[in-house]
Order: sequence, then structure tokens, then C-alpha cells
Amino acid sequence: MRLGLAQINTIVGDLTGNRQRILGAYRSLVSQGAELIVFPELVVCGYPPRDLLFKSRFIADVEQTTREIAVEIGAVPAIIGYIEANTTGQGRPAFNSAAFCHSGKILVSARKCLLPTYDVFDEDRYFEPAAAPTVVEFAGKRIGITICEDIWTHAMISTRRLYNGVDPVAQLAGRCDVMVNLSASPWNHGKGDVRHTLVSDTARRIGCPVVYVNAIGGNDELLFDGRSIVADTQGRIVGGLAAFREEVRMIDLADHSSDPKAGYRAPSFEQEDLADVYDALVLGVRDYAQKTGFKKALLGLSGGIDSALTAVIAAEALGPQNVIGISLPSVISSQHSKDDARILAQNLGMEYHTITIAETVAAAEQTLAPIFAGRPRACCSWRFRINLAPCCSPPATRANWPSGTARSTATCAVGSRLFPMCSRPKSTRCRAGSTVTKKLFLLLALRKHRALSCGPTKPTRIACRPTICSTRF
Repeated sequence: MRLGLAQINTIVGDLTGNRQRILGAYRSLVSQGAELIVFPELVVCGYPPRDLLFKSRFIADVEQTTREIAVEIGAVPAIIGYIEANTTGQGRPAFNSAAFCHSGKILVSARKCLLPTYDVFDEDRYFEPAAAPTVVEFAGKRIGITICEDIWTHAMISTRRLYNGVDPVAQLAGRCDVMVNLSASPWNHGKGDVRHTLVSDTARRIGCPVVYVNAIGGNDELLFDGRSIVADTQGRIVGGLAAFREEVRMIDLADHSSDPKAGYRAPSFEQEDLADVYDALVLGVRDYAQKTGFKKALLGLSGGIDSALTAVIAAEALGPQNVIGISLPSVISSQHSKDDARILAQNLGMEYHTITIAETVAAAEQTLAPIFAGRPRACCSWRFRINLAPCCSPPATRANWPSGTARSTATCAVGSRLFPMCSRPKSTRCRAGSTVTKKLFLLLALRKHRALSCGPTKPTRIACRPTICSTRF
């Protein structure tokens, strides 16, 4: 069976744009020879829709958009995640559903059984659960349809206890020839191995191949990493799509029946953990900017480790032509810090400006001198950098220029305007783990970019400089 996996990046609420993305992926997979095409969970409206579901027209608009998509579906069926109105008059107002579309129509709607309501999930607030998963018979094949949490009933998953023994996977055992799972499973560090085990063991439990299609992209505070999976009857992974990237690919189960190691795996499907973290940061920045309409980013460059990594991520996410770096040195800024900031911007190909703040800081210190009479004087340079950076974007375009910050753990924990300047100085230590993590992120960035180097053959001065873990305020 030739399976089409449509791992696409949709925008919550953008029904018109999502419709175009779905149909574009469908046509691509048809041209690749797919016999069944599977999309992620709630792909029509984007995940998570949250309180959009309480808007008077939203559910009806999603259903109408799904019908419009179904009209464009031809002889090759597609299973598409959408919101279905609950017309029974009982329970929540909607179902989290999958539309089985064929020849211009929605033939069957399969509904999600297990509704996660923990951690970042709150589906029980909006959806009514189904009692059992749906099996669709098509072209001599029995296709079992599950949605995301429906397969998270493995013995290693602690949250299975929330469902009082309801197990959609067990309900499908012996009833289907292939099982599909439409998913919107957010990424977190180390989750990939759990998913591999989950999908492989599910295939072995029910004795048929499993097609797991996950969402990709950043929506609000959630990040979806894709990594869609196809496992054969023995639970061997014969298909693995890219991490943190869209991918539309056909996987032919027949090609890998004798040699599952010959199956397709994207290079990033099983990449190292630090590469995951880096790609997640880049995708999160890119999607936040693009999905909210930002065009450019403005960054303060200190010549230190935090702003260096922030600049590398921003340049890769948005393109260096869309990132503007500014240096805001004061009288206590060292020359090597100013040089490193300038070289970093040059290596990345960013626009770069220097704005000295010595006079601004001096004026503030003079204004505050009576308060500090007989007391240790606070260092307030960094507060002016925070306040001045957003003022550097042109007024006409300021709405489209987000300001980036690379403040340390301690800096983020305190205020940044006049009243905090009047507090007594003290030293706040960053947690050691934070510093180590930043060093590891930077080392990964160094592998990917020579932009942080102070010269083509010299050691990277930014990376080798001792980290100062205290913040004065």
C-alpha cells in the first residue's frame, strides 16, 4: 500500500490559507502515486484552536471549509483532521474528528476517543469524546482511524490512568488492515524515542502497519516537530519524515516488506538532541514572526555569548537581511566586546549600528546621585539598553519590528525601569545549569555557523571568553 504523509504547517484560524496548503499537499502526493493520504490532527483549523471554538461561527466555518476541501478530493482518498459540530444536543459543542474524503464527499467522520486535559492540553473543555474508534472499509482494506491521544495508552505512559481503562488501540485489535493516527503532538526534549516505541508497539499489538502523521510548526507557546512515522506489522520503522520541517512524502509499504532498513528516513528524523534544540529555536522564532506578521527583528549585540547565539538563531530563522543588530556601548564596555559584536554582524551579513549610551547613563546617574549618597552605586547601563532598543526602529514600521533580548536568568527576574535602579545593589547568581545550557547551545551553533568566529583561523573569542554569572542591579 502506498501511503501519503502530509506533514504540513498550518496557522490557527487561517481557514483559507490552510485549505490551500491541504490541497497543495494532496495534489503533490497524488502525483507521487499515493493510494491513501493522511493529514495531521485538526489540520483544517490549526491546533490548538482553543476558545475560537466558542465563537458563534467558527465551528460552522471549519465544517464548510472541510466540505470545500472534500469537493477537490478525487479518486485517492484523504483523511483530514477537522472540527465537527455536536448536533446531539448533549455534551460539549464539538467533536475532534477526521474526515474520510473521497470523490468529492466526506464519506465518514471518525471521532477522537481520548481527550487530554493535562499539561498544555485542555480538550475536555471543548470536545465530546467518542466511545470507540472508527474503521472504514475502502478498496478491500479496513482502515482504523485514531487521533493523537487515542494511541497514548502504552504501559509506559502514566497519563493512561486518566481514561479509566478505555483503550482505543485494544478496540482496534484484529479489526483493521492498517491504522492511521492523525496527530498534533507538541515537541519536548527527548520525546522522539517515546514516540518511536509507542508507534512500533502499537503496530505489534494490533498486527498491522501504523501510519502516524504529526503536525509541524509553532502555534502560540506550542512547537510541533513533525517526525511522522510509518511502522510495519512487526513494528519496524520503515518511514520517518523530517524534524521541524514540512515534508510531503509517499511511503510504499511493499518496498520495505523484505528489508525494512531500506525504508526512507529523513536526515533529521533521528538527529542529536542539541540539533533538535537548535532547530526548535529556529522554527519557533520563524513561525512566531511569520504567523504574526513581523518582517524584521532588531537585536542588541553586546559581543557576549547570549546575544551571539540569539543573532545566529534570528539570522537563520528570518534571513540575515531581515535582522538588524545594534551595539549600545557605555564607558564600561571593553573594546574586544565592541569588536566581537561588529565582527559577528559582519559574518552573519546583518545590518549593524553603534549607538553610544555613555552620556545617557551619565545623565541618569547624576539624576539619581542624591538617592545613592553614601551608598554603593548601582550599575544601570543594561536598563537603558533594554529601554532604548525598541526606539531604534522607524516609527512607520515599528509594528513590524520585534525586539529580541538575550537577557540572563537573573536579569529577566527583575524590573528594568527607574524604580529598580533605586534598589540596593546585590549579586544574583544564575543557576549553573543555565550557563552550561547556553554554552552547549553555542557550541552547536558554532558547528553550523562560522559567524561567531573572530577570524577564519582564530579560536572563537566569544565562546572562549569566561562567562560572568552575576547580574548587578
